[in-house]
Amino acid sequence: MKHTLRRSTAPLALICLLALTAAGCGGSSNRTESYSGLITKANALCTTVTAQVKAATAAQQWDKIVSDSKAAIAALKKLTPPDKLKASYEDYLTKQQATIDAAVPVAAALKAGDQAKAQQLAAASQPLNDASDAAALKAGLAICGAKS
Repeated sequence: MKHTLRRSTAPLALICLLALTAAGCGGSSNRTESYSGLITKANALCTTVTAQVKAATAAQQWDKIVSDSKAAIAALKKLTPPDKLKASYEDYLTKQQATIDAAVPVAAALKAGDQAKAQQLAAASQPLNDASDAAALKAGLAICGAKS
């Protein structure tokens, strides 16, 4: 039973993973990040967040995944991309926000113990996750856009 639950939660973890890339990103920045600086910060955070999401998923802490995701997207939005990255970075943020929004009902279903509903919602939201991954890659965020 536990193995099935973990398998069914994998989409939630994937949905939230990219959103968590900014956790611990630091304070707000009114200055424009350099191209490499923005990519380095975001990709380094993805490595950290992968472990956080895996731990929260293993502990079945659905609300934590969502709250961490919301905090992370807020932190990502505080970074100011250089002009060269602005359009693709903002596209990534928009798609990632949609991914987070789709994860909320998945987490609620998991918390309520409704695995069938959680799987259905997660499957329906997979295209959002895929679009977010693609947008991350287009913005140069290779680690953030990697499938895990």
